[in-house]
Amino acid sequence: MVSRYPQLVLSIALGVGVLAVGITTASAEDVFRDRVAPLISSHCIGCHGDFDDPAGDINLEQFKAQSDISKQRDVWVGVREAIETGYMPPEDSEQFSLAEKDRLMAALGKLLDAVDLGGARDPGKPILRRLTRLEYNNAIRDLFGLKIDVFNFPERIPLDRTYFEPDNAQLGDQLLIPVTPYGKVHPALLREAGLPGENPAEHGFTNRGDTLNISPILIEKYLDLSEQLLESEGLAQASPWAAALLGSGAIRTAIPERDVTARYSRGRFGSMFDDSATVVDHSNSAGMELSTFRTRVQQKQLSSRGGVVRADKNGKDIRFGGSSSAGLVLETGSDRPVQVVLQSSMPLAFKELTGAVPTSGVRVLTNAVPNDKVFDIKINVRDGAPQNRPQSRVTEAAFNIISLDGVTTQYVEIKAHFSGGGLKKLMEPVTDGAGKGNRFVRVQAPQGEWIERIHFDGSRVRFGDHVAFDDLTLFFGDVSSTWQPFDGISRVDLLRMFIERAFRKPLSDGEYQKYLGIYEMLRATGIDERSAARDVLRAILSSPRFIYRIENFRRDEPKVRQLDDFELASRLSFFLWNSCPDAELLAAARRGELQSDEGLIRQLRRMLNDPKAKELSESFAVQWLQLNELFGTRPDTKRFSNFYFGISNSSTLHQDMLLEPLLLFESILVEDRSVLEFIDTNYGYLNEKLIQHYGYEEELAETLASLKGKGERALIGRGTKGIRDIWFRCRLPDRRRGGVFTTGAVLTLTSTPLRTSPVYRGAWMLEAIFNNPPPPPTIAVPPLGADDRKIEEEGLSLREKLAQHREDASCSVCHDRIDPLGIALENYDPIGRWRDRSGKFEVDATGTLSHGRAYDGAVDFKDALLDRPEEFVHGFSGHLLSYALGRKLNYFDRIAIDEIVQRSARHDYRIKSVLEGVVLSYPFRHTRNLPAVPVADTVKEVSHD
Repeated sequence: MVSRYPQLVLSIALGVGVLAVGITTASAEDVFRDRVAPLISSHCIGCHGDFDDPAGDINLEQFKAQSDISKQRDVWVGVREAIETGYMPPEDSEQFSLAEKDRLMAALGKLLDAVDLGGARDPGKPILRRLTRLEYNNAIRDLFGLKIDVFNFPERIPLDRTYFEPDNAQLGDQLLIPVTPYGKVHPALLREAGLPGENPAEHGFTNRGDTLNISPILIEKYLDLSEQLLESEGLAQASPWAAALLGSGAIRTAIPERDVTARYSRGRFGSMFDDSATVVDHSNSAGMELSTFRTRVQQKQLSSRGGVVRADKNGKDIRFGGSSSAGLVLETGSDRPVQVVLQSSMPLAFKELTGAVPTSGVRVLTNAVPNDKVFDIKINVRDGAPQNRPQSRVTEAAFNIISLDGVTTQYVEIKAHFSGGGLKKLMEPVTDGAGKGNRFVRVQAPQGEWIERIHFDGSRVRFGDHVAFDDLTLFFGDVSSTWQPFDGISRVDLLRMFIERAFRKPLSDGEYQKYLGIYEMLRATGIDERSAARDVLRAILSSPRFIYRIENFRRDEPKVRQLDDFELASRLSFFLWNSCPDAELLAAARRGELQSDEGLIRQLRRMLNDPKAKELSESFAVQWLQLNELFGTRPDTKRFSNFYFGISNSSTLHQDMLLEPLLLFESILVEDRSVLEFIDTNYGYLNEKLIQHYGYEEELAETLASLKGKGERALIGRGTKGIRDIWFRCRLPDRRRGGVFTTGAVLTLTSTPLRTSPVYRGAWMLEAIFNNPPPPPTIAVPPLGADDRKIEEEGLSLREKLAQHREDASCSVCHDRIDPLGIALENYDPIGRWRDRSGKFEVDATGTLSHGRAYDGAVDFKDALLDRPEEFVHGFSGHLLSYALGRKLNYFDRIAIDEIVQRSARHDYRIKSVLEGVVLSYPFRHTRNLPAVPVADTVKEVSHD
């Protein structure tokens, strides 16, 4: 997909590293004379010699010395590929022995890596690379501290991401993932704005610099978008930075509930809060609809990171206050108990209250002594460990203020005290009439802080003896600061801070003044502060320093230079987050910590624990596995009717299938598992739809039964609302599933509407798994036929039809590599279901791989791949490196890939060791010291085209 570099044929254990070291003491000319020329002469010159019409128009006899290779390096890159992948020598010619092939590959590697860069390795030429649409959105979002996207774009998978909490080091056994139908808009600040998409690179990623063209029309769209953003009334309401720079305006605090179904408010977890409650949001971010908040609560419940406090379990009132506390269980989706300890300055009780209608259960939280309506509540959350140690901090709390009989509309004062010393003061009404005016209130601590205590003052409620609350909802988690409060900071200083964050590095005083001077000039002409700041922000967001990622040419440094800390910070953040560096990463760069291996790894691991690391799944993994093509598939509606469901078959399995491999990727990433589990693993994430689709209802019945709630009805079962959105981590019944290429997503996107395609599947394997895509067909080839039933009418199976195709010598050179990889998956039908027969023929899924290993079926095929683990790891590492660098790989990158593979082998190929190898690699930390250009590398790219 990314680069046409063949895989390691020799395992590390057999001595790739030893061979490389063994030839370093010899000169390049000696290597050519003694180790290359003799083998080329004995095996290749017969067809590629110095005569009128050499095969492929390639004359290898003309190369007499290493200096000749340097002049036509691209030819020898192709020679090396052809020999290593088995293209050459042809089957009817004398073959290299394994030892000869190993020596030749190592020797050619040394010769091709000998580049005239002052003795330095070649890290690749710098490319002036603009931000992709995704990167631009994310950078704006994070610069302003937004909680939603800036605009809608199709790369954003429309799902709720709150389940992804990588700092847990465990993805979870049950996940609630509500999904918006594909093509529907998702929440965004600017509903009508946007940018055009990128041209996908052939066998590459959308962040490839050589494909990121820019035009006057695109520049105009950037300008228009920044204008719309800064003129948006919602920006200052949603962004603390915008509020400080532009003025907050009218902050929305009350959000009317829309006409939405309350499918997440009941069921296993009971009623969370009154459907008719007025929603009031007192967080530091934009408002949140009640239905969205319900979903967040259930996400936190399923991951044991929050939930609703229940006091009805034992059927008794609970009193606490003064010296006594109340130990309650936070209702979560886990068997592991989470205890909430409530303390109060005054006697309180969970009890039934005449004149109040609870929003769930029968008890409300109220003052135990009539008319003592002023009290504090402190909240501690503890886990179920023997030490009963604090688990984490409460960062968000919500509750219902219960309306009461016999009161006129009065107000209760609520003060949420935060760890940083600040507080949030609320004045909320208590209305007359039990159940007629419940009011749902949510408060969130500032970033980096938590809620210390909540003060309630109901003294203004003059009629009646009580104030009452229900559905105390708590979110808790690790606390990390991302920026300091803005109080007392001038607009000029804030602009200076914003410039550094937007440009991803500190500037000289003169460079700062170019932008701050605009502000001062406008103020001098009488323009108000808010308007002047807006014009400066517009200039910042339209600047090439923001839109482009620039690694500057430095005249006083050598031909290859090491990236500075801020350049490394930018590479790291766009690699892992598709966004700009955060404050902590910039601070590490300012301290010079990113030049050391330890400093880079420390930041890498911190950033992988941030929810923004989900971009590795939704950007890298989606493109690596080509899942972005899944929604373009349309299985035949008659032959594969169970792929479709709902009214008029308007729903499909596309979204379900998409999530299965992504959740596998995320679990491997979060839990730091071996990348070999992309080939085969004993678990997977399935929802009810996929369990039924794969025919696993009986095998997984016991697993599903064990996931029932405590005393409550099962999540799995017909009629359960929202059941499609519940995903279970299942131990797979057999090895027919497990890994990425046996998922329904991959098997469907590599099929045609009516039949499987061993060619598509084999080409996908070469590209995605081995990172060695086949060349496009060089001749017009008659199609095999769109319908396998039509092929059967000829008396042939699809496999036999393919065999006829390979009889053409011009086809066999590629299909001998492609077809065996696809035939191995023939037991899976066009929508990924297992089958033993295809029409009237039994499925024959046997074959032999290019290196001679025979296999019998998909499971044995997995074993064949796992017998040579370094081949997959080499391909996967190449994909990651290309994505991280934002360019196509070249022959000189092979050394770096080999080093990444060797490093990861020492750590059982765990994914974080691969990621560490990428960020510690030579090309990631170095660049050719040349002026960056927005075009492809001038060194001719390796290509079969």
